[in-house]
Amino acid sequence: ARGVYYSSTGFDPQNENSPYAERFVRPFFRKCNRLPNAHAAFAYFSIDVLARALAISSPDARDMERALKMLGCFSSVIGDVVFDEKGELKTSIEIRVKK
Repeated sequence: ARGVYYSSTGFDPQNENSPYAERFVRPFFRKCNRLPNAHAAFAYFSIDVLARALAISSPDARDMERALKMLGCFSSVIGDVVFDEKGELKTSIEIRVKK
């Protein structure tokens, strides 16, 4: 429907300039023969965050909590994100209009 407003993350599977096009979108397309949706992007994001945290900590829950707080701001498949001092995810949401 045209003129409909909707919210979205920074994930755009058709953005060829994204650094995640090569690492995530193209391999996903080759394997599944379709572009990834937001659910697939958030699954990829979740594993990416865990890998980043494990690279600087042990798998102990308290160490992981500290590591998440240390990640700070970084670019991801869903856009720029930051984990605050509580270790909670903060990310921007875009408002788009269906044309």
